Amino acid sequence: MTKIAMVTGQALPHIGGVEIHIDRICKELVKDRSLDVTVICAAAGGSDYPYKVIRDYSLRNREYLNQFDIVHFHDFIHYLHVDVPSYITFHGWEGHCPPDPSIAIQRRNICHNVRGVIHVGDYMRKWYGTNHYNDRTIMGGCYPKPYSDHSGYRSIGYVGQLRQDKGVNIYEEAAKLVPGLKLEVASNIPPDMIDKFWEDKAFGFCNGYLASLEAMINSVPCIAYYANEMVEDGLSEMPLYLARNAAEIAKGLEISTSEYRELSKLSHEYAMRNTWEIAANTYKSLWGLL
Repeated sequence: MTKIAMVTGQALPHIGGVEIHIDRICKELVKDRSLDVTVICAAAGGSDYPYKVIRDYSLRNREYLNQFDIVHFHDFIHYLHVDVPSYITFHGWEGHCPPDPSIAIQRRNICHNVRGVIHVGDYMRKWYGTNHYNDRTIMGGCYPKPYSDHSGYRSIGYVGQLRQDKGVNIYEEAAKLVPGLKLEVASNIPPDMIDKFWEDKAFGFCNGYLASLEAMINSVPCIAYYANEMVEDGLSEMPLYLARNAAEIAKGLEISTSEYRELSKLSHEYAMRNTWEIAANTYKSLWGLL
């Protein structure tokens, strides 16, 4: 049995994109009975998981981690040099465009010490220079669902953090420009409630990979506000309608029914190519286990 350690800062029940990503990947990995998966984190609470969770960040040390066959770090701030094969997932950016040069150097140095890298979005290679001979790109994941037509609905959903750079106020302004549309804002929505949230939505206001995939697998196309060139590069990797301001967002909401259905089907097909099973197999491929 191959012993794998996933090292991160927080884990579910703390809600966030990284936390959901790790949970879903681990749930897929433990379906392979040859893998023994342990998450090492700092956050307290929660115990009902099909994989092991050790909520003691002090165990993020070389002596303890060297007991595993594979150590996979999530984000550069949790990386630690170990003697066993190690890998890393770069999940996102720090809110600075362009990135802080010292952080870019730190990420690149990590790439010299690990055996493989997963980028959540290709844009990080361009902006941080974190190229690696053994790397993969994934956009997160979702659980497969059949397509359904949402063209008759008049509600919009926003899922994400309520930070200024995410543009919640701009989304709210845009929704007011199109009569008859209702905007529902959800922050830190429980993962098991996300499908229900999208049941009656025509559009998603999402500028995160995971939130976008969850909307698209529910046949809901997404409009994404971007605040700078780096965010634009990242979002352009998905079939999203990109907008710089409220007027452009409102324009995206006023497409015809036939155009809507075409975008909806394109979005759903893309999400079906980015399921959690596929994402987990990408991890196994990176480790040489597939």
